[in-house]
Amino acid sequence: MRVKRLLIPRHLDTGDTIGVVSASSAIARDLRPQLRRGIRVLTSLGFKVLLGKNALKTGNYSAGSPRERTEDINSMFADSGIKAIIDTAGGETGNSLLPLLDYKLIRRNPKIVLGLSDFTLLLNAIHMKAGLVTFHGPNLVWCFGRTRPYQYDVSEFLDRLVRGRVGDVRRESEW
Repeated sequence: MRVKRLLIPRHLDTGDTIGVVSASSAIARDLRPQLRRGIRVLTSLGFKVLLGKNALKTGNYSAGSPRERTEDINSMFADSGIKAIIDTAGGETGNSLLPLLDYKLIRRNPKIVLGLSDFTLLLNAIHMKAGLVTFHGPNLVWCFGRTRPYQYDVSEFLDRLVRGRVGDVRRESEW
Protein backbone atom coordinates (compact mmCIF):
# COMPACT_ATOMS: atom_id res chain seq x y z
CA MET A 1 0.00 0.00 0.00
CA ARG A 2 1.48 3.35 -1.01
CA VAL A 3 0.67 6.05 1.53
CA LYS A 4 -0.30 9.40 0.03
CA ARG A 5 -0.29 11.54 3.16
CA LEU A 6 0.49 11.12 6.82
CA LEU A 7 -2.35 10.86 9.29
CA ILE A 8 -1.89 12.66 12.58
CA PRO A 9 -4.19 11.22 15.26
CA ARG A 10 -6.42 13.45 17.35
CA HIS A 11 -5.08 14.35 20.78
CA LEU A 12 -6.59 12.81 23.91
CA ASP A 13 -9.20 14.50 26.05
CA THR A 14 -10.01 13.79 29.68
CA GLY A 15 -12.52 10.96 29.82
CA ASP A 16 -11.25 9.29 26.63
CA THR A 17 -10.71 5.54 26.62
CA ILE A 18 -7.24 4.08 26.15
CA GLY A 19 -7.09 0.50 24.90
CA VAL A 20 -4.39 -1.78 26.29
CA VAL A 21 -2.85 -4.56 24.21
CA SER A 22 -0.09 -7.10 24.76
CA ALA A 23 1.53 -7.36 21.35
CA SER A 24 4.33 -9.63 22.57
CA SER A 25 5.12 -10.81 26.07
CA ALA A 26 2.61 -12.33 28.40
CA ILE A 27 2.16 -10.42 31.64
CA ALA A 28 3.37 -12.87 34.25
CA ARG A 29 1.53 -12.99 37.55
CA ASP A 30 4.39 -11.25 39.36
CA LEU A 31 4.00 -8.28 36.97
CA ARG A 32 0.24 -7.93 37.51
CA PRO A 33 0.75 -5.39 40.36
CA GLN A 34 2.74 -3.21 37.95
CA LEU A 35 0.00 -3.57 35.35
CA ARG A 36 -2.60 -2.47 37.91
CA ARG A 37 -0.41 0.49 38.94
CA GLY A 38 -0.07 1.52 35.30
CA ILE A 39 -3.84 1.41 34.87
CA ARG A 40 -4.24 3.48 38.06
CA VAL A 41 -1.84 6.10 36.71
CA LEU A 42 -3.86 6.44 33.50
CA THR A 43 -7.18 6.58 35.38
CA SER A 44 -5.74 9.16 37.81
CA LEU A 45 -4.98 11.31 34.75
CA GLY A 46 -8.67 11.17 33.87
CA PHE A 47 -8.75 8.38 31.28
CA LYS A 48 -10.78 5.20 31.07
CA VAL A 49 -8.82 2.03 30.37
CA LEU A 50 -9.99 -1.01 28.42
CA LEU A 51 -7.91 -4.19 28.39
CA GLY A 52 -7.88 -6.14 25.16
CA LYS A 53 -9.63 -9.49 25.59
CA ASN A 54 -6.33 -11.34 25.07
CA ALA A 55 -4.04 -8.88 26.88
CA LEU A 56 -3.63 -11.10 29.94
CA LYS A 57 -3.32 -14.46 28.19
CA THR A 58 -0.21 -16.47 28.89
CA GLY A 59 1.57 -19.30 27.18
CA ASN A 60 4.66 -19.83 25.06
CA TYR A 61 6.12 -16.56 26.35
CA SER A 62 3.50 -14.54 24.46
CA ALA A 63 0.10 -13.11 25.37
CA GLY A 64 -1.77 -15.53 23.16
CA SER A 65 -1.27 -16.61 19.59
CA PRO A 66 -0.29 -14.12 16.88
CA ARG A 67 -3.94 -14.13 15.71
CA GLU A 68 -5.24 -13.39 19.22
CA ARG A 69 -2.77 -10.57 19.79
CA THR A 70 -3.49 -9.07 16.36
CA GLU A 71 -7.24 -9.42 16.97
CA ASP A 72 -6.86 -7.16 20.01
CA ILE A 73 -5.00 -4.49 18.04
CA ASN A 74 -7.35 -4.60 15.05
CA SER A 75 -10.43 -4.51 17.30
CA MET A 76 -9.05 -1.48 19.17
CA PHE A 77 -8.70 0.34 15.84
CA ALA A 78 -12.22 -0.71 14.80
CA ASP A 79 -13.76 0.56 18.06
CA SER A 80 -14.62 4.25 17.69
CA GLY A 81 -14.79 4.55 21.49
CA ILE A 82 -11.07 3.81 21.83
CA LYS A 83 -9.01 6.97 21.30
CA ALA A 84 -5.52 5.58 21.95
CA ILE A 85 -3.77 2.22 22.15
CA ILE A 86 -0.88 1.48 24.51
CA ASP A 87 1.21 -1.67 24.78
CA THR A 88 1.68 -3.42 28.10
CA ALA A 89 5.33 -4.43 28.09
CA GLY A 90 7.24 -5.30 24.92
CA GLY A 91 8.89 -8.67 24.36
CA GLU A 92 10.27 -10.62 21.42
CA THR A 93 7.37 -11.91 19.31
CA GLY A 94 5.74 -8.81 17.82
CA ASN A 95 7.17 -9.54 14.37
CA SER A 96 4.67 -12.38 13.98
CA LEU A 97 1.85 -9.80 13.94
CA LEU A 98 3.10 -7.79 10.96
CA PRO A 99 1.32 -9.77 8.21
CA LEU A 100 -1.89 -9.98 10.27
CA LEU A 101 -2.46 -6.29 11.01
CA ASP A 102 -5.26 -4.69 9.00
CA TYR A 103 -3.45 -1.62 7.69
CA LYS A 104 -6.50 -0.40 5.74
CA LEU A 105 -8.60 -0.53 8.92
CA ILE A 106 -5.86 1.34 10.78
CA ARG A 107 -5.75 4.04 8.10
CA ARG A 108 -9.53 4.46 8.22
CA ASN A 109 -9.48 4.79 12.03
CA PRO A 110 -6.41 6.81 13.02
CA LYS A 111 -5.68 7.02 16.72
CA ILE A 112 -2.72 7.38 19.03
CA VAL A 113 -0.57 4.25 19.21
CA LEU A 114 2.09 4.24 21.91
CA GLY A 115 4.75 1.86 23.14
CA LEU A 116 8.40 0.92 23.10
CA SER A 117 10.76 -2.04 23.00
CA ASP A 118 9.46 -4.81 20.70
CA PHE A 119 6.35 -2.72 20.00
CA THR A 120 8.58 -0.29 18.09
CA LEU A 121 8.55 -2.56 15.06
CA LEU A 122 4.74 -2.38 15.04
CA LEU A 123 4.90 1.41 15.37
CA ASN A 124 7.21 1.51 12.35
CA ALA A 125 5.09 -0.90 10.29
CA ILE A 126 1.88 0.99 11.07
CA HIS A 127 3.57 4.25 10.13
CA MET A 128 4.93 2.90 6.84
CA LYS A 129 1.94 0.82 5.73
CA ALA A 130 -0.97 2.90 7.05
CA GLY A 131 0.62 6.34 7.07
CA LEU A 132 -0.29 6.90 10.72
CA VAL A 133 2.02 8.96 12.89
CA THR A 134 2.84 6.72 15.87
CA PHE A 135 4.49 7.46 19.21
CA HIS A 136 7.53 5.81 20.76
CA GLY A 137 6.96 6.34 24.44
CA PRO A 138 6.03 4.83 27.78
CA ASN A 139 4.34 1.46 28.04
CA LEU A 140 1.97 0.40 30.78
CA VAL A 141 4.02 -2.05 32.88
CA TRP A 142 7.62 -0.82 32.76
CA CYS A 143 6.93 2.91 32.69
CA PHE A 144 3.55 3.87 34.13
CA GLY A 145 3.54 0.74 36.31
CA ARG A 146 6.74 1.56 38.19
CA THR A 147 6.38 2.01 41.95
CA ARG A 148 7.08 5.68 41.27
CA PRO A 149 6.64 6.45 37.57
CA TYR A 150 9.11 8.95 36.19
CA GLN A 151 7.50 12.37 36.27
CA TYR A 152 9.14 12.91 32.89
CA ASP A 153 7.10 10.06 31.34
CA VAL A 154 3.86 11.41 32.75
CA SER A 155 4.50 15.04 31.80
CA GLU A 156 5.69 14.19 28.26
CA PHE A 157 2.65 11.92 27.79
CA LEU A 158 0.36 14.79 28.80
CA ASP A 159 2.28 17.45 26.86
CA ARG A 160 2.46 15.50 23.60
CA LEU A 161 -0.69 13.40 23.55
CA VAL A 162 -3.17 15.55 25.48
CA ARG A 163 -1.99 19.12 25.03
CA GLY A 164 -0.64 18.45 21.54
CA ARG A 165 2.68 20.19 22.10
CA VAL A 166 5.24 19.67 19.38
CA GLY A 167 8.90 20.51 19.05
CA ASP A 168 12.05 19.50 20.82
CA VAL A 169 11.82 16.83 23.48
CA ARG A 170 13.20 18.21 26.70
CA ARG A 171 16.05 16.49 28.46
CA GLU A 172 15.32 14.40 31.54
CA SER A 173 17.53 15.32 34.49
CA GLU A 174 16.84 12.05 36.42
CA TRP A 175 18.55 10.01 33.75
